Amino acid sequence: MHLKKILEEKINKLGIGRQVTASQVCDAYNKIIVEMFGKDILKDTEAISLKKGVLKVRVSSSALSQEIQGRSREIIQKINKIISKKAVERIRFG
Repeated sequence: MHLKKILEEKINKLGIGRQVTASQVCDAYNKIIVEMFGKDILKDTEAISLKKGVLKVRVSSSALSQEIQGRSREIIQKINKIISKKAVERIRFG
């Protein structure tokens, strides 16, 4: 059995699968945002939580939320690819 499969089973048995996925999604969001917009962007946006397929993101301005929203489909696809599952369906700004 592969290590990845063993870890997934243990995580699910412990009941922390959702928390692990949320953490992976937030980390992936930050990585992708830096790749797309540059390192300085992290002071203006941050992934906050994942609940029922909705990634909640903090942004410093409405202009930035519009810019990220315009590329949200691409961001969502990249996040789901990085974590190897369809965890994010949409992004909500708050």
